[in-house]
Amino acid sequence: MKRGNRAQATIFIIIAIIIVAVILLFIFTRSETEPDVEIGPEIRHIHNFVQRCILQTGESAVYRIGRTGGYYELSDKSTNEGVAYYYDKGGILIPQKEIIESELSLYMDEMLDICTNDFIDFPDYEITSGEVQSVSKILSKGVSFEVSYPLRIIKDKKTLLLEDFEIEIPVRFLTVYNTANSIVNGMTKEGYCIDCAYNVLKENNLFLQTRDFEDEDIIFYIIDKNSSILDEDFIYIFASKYEKPECGEC
Repeated sequence: MKRGNRAQATIFIIIAIIIVAVILLFIFTRSETEPDVEIGPEIRHIHNFVQRCILQTGESAVYRIGRTGGYYELSDKSTNEGVAYYYDKGGILIPQKEIIESELSLYMDEMLDICTNDFIDFPDYEITSGEVQSVSKILSKGVSFEVSYPLRIIKDKKTLLLEDFEIEIPVRFLTVYNTANSIVNGMTKEGYCIDCAYNVLKENNLFLQTRDFEDEDIIFYIIDKNSSILDEDFIYIFASKYEKPECGEC
C-alpha cells in the first residue's frame, strides 16, 4: 500500500473512532440525566388511578373557572352570582392569561386530594402523599396540567415512588378567552359593539348569549359547541357594567 493511501486509511479510522466515542458519550450522558420513567406493573394501577383523578379535577377546574370569568378564588370585582366583571364603566378588568393559569393550578392543588380520597380504594398498600404542586398552561389546543404529587407506596416491605403526572384537556379555552378580550376591548360606557362581537364570534365559530343583570349589568355567555367539558358545551362567562341611562334616555 502506498504511503498516501495508508495515511488516508489512518485518518478514516481515527474519524470512525471519534464518531463512535461521541455516540457512546451521548448515550451515557442521556442515561445519566434522564431518569427511568417506566412504571412497574405492581403500581401501574395506582398511577392510572391518580392520572384519572388529575383528569377529572382538571376538567372540573376548566368548567368552574370558565363560568366565573377566570377565577377560582372569586375576584373582588364580581357580581352577586360570582361572575367577574371584565368591564366597569370605562375600566377594563380582564385578567391576564397567566392569572387564569394560576387559578387553574390553585384549583388542582386544593381539590386533587378530594378525588384520591386518601387512597382508601387501595387497602393492600400503605400510601403516603405529599403536597400537590401543579402548573397549568392555556395552550392553542387545550389546557395542560403538569402535576407534582409525591407518593410513597409500600407493599410487602417494598417501597416504590411516584411523583410526576401530566394531562391535557382538549378545550378551546384560549380561543374563547381571546374572543372575550376582543369583545371587551370594543366596549364603551354605553354598551358594546354588536357587529364587532358578531364578526369575531363568527370567525372562531362561537356563539354569544347575553342576559341583563340588575340595572347596569350585562352577563355575557360565550358558548363553544366545538369543545365539550363534563359532557356539556364549554361556556365562558363574564360581566360588564355600563353607565345607567338618564331618565330622559329611559
